[in-house]
Order: sequence, then C-alpha cells, then structure tokens
Amino acid sequence: VQRGNVYDAERIIQIIMPHILAAAYLLNPGCIVITGSYFENMPEEELVRIRGDLKNTPVPVEILAGKSHLNPAQGAALLAIDTYVRNLIEEVTRR
Repeated sequence: VQRGNVYDAERIIQIIMPHILAAAYLLNPGCIVITGSYFENMPEEELVRIRGDLKNTPVPVEILAGKSHLNPAQGAALLAIDTYVRNLIEEVTRR
C-alpha cells in the first residue's frame, strides 16, 4: 500500500470503502466524511482523482483535507457520537 514513502491513498480508499458502505447501509447516513492527518499534505491532483472515484457511491462521500479540518475537539465529538450509535445499536438488537 506504499508508493515510496507516500501511501497510495487510492488503494487505501479501495480497501476501506466496502466497510464504510456496509456501515452506511446499516446506519443510513446522509453523507460519509473521510478526514484525518493522512490527507493533510496530499496533493490536490490526488484528492481530485480520489473524489472522482467516489462519485458513484450510493451514499455521498466527502474527503475533508487540510489542517483547517483537523480539530481535536471535533474528534472527541465524533467519538462521543460513535459511542452513542454503538450503544443504541446494542440496545436495539437486544430487543
């Protein structure tokens, strides 16, 4: 999955997309957002190419790239949301 010292983002997306889409079908979100420090220094040309590959997904997928999107408080909020959803799913499946 590496190309020199740079990870091949297109390959990573191909590997994780089946799992993201499975979660999307389960949770029925309006949009899936992929972000993180990996995308911080990614060349715009590569981001454009990856976004093009994601256009045909059944759920819109957005990549947030750049330091302005890396916010530890946002990460904590997303962790809280993930915990809530996990607990909700566990509760619903117990019934």
